[in-house]
Amino acid sequence: MYQFFFHAGDAPKIESVHAVALYDPADGVIRHMHYVVSMSDSPKVDTKTVEKEAISDAKKFGLTTDKFQVIHSDDVDLTSAYRVNVKTKKLEKISHSEIFRDNKLVLGKDNAKQT
Repeated sequence: MYQFFFHAGDAPKIESVHAVALYDPADGVIRHMHYVVSMSDSPKVDTKTVEKEAISDAKKFGLTTDKFQVIHSDDVDLTSAYRVNVKTKKLEKISHSEIFRDNKLVLGKDNAKQT
């Protein structure tokens, strides 16, 4: 699952990947994704702190987060793209073609960057 990372020597092993997605509840498009990669000797992730960091980072990128909803997941692949199924409130993997068409952004293009 963590093929994105390579290990060499005595590097600690990845214990978990925790993701926080800020998404539009109208269509499930994720507007900001925040990851915490924990190594084998890392302290446990405090989800409330990580959520606050995700919202703060999204604001730093110029997003207006007031209307977004938040979802947490410990089952993510760092090499995949996702959207939120608004009925089940779960992340769903999506293909590159669902995000880009003819090398142009199509998923969430109407408000990809909000101010």
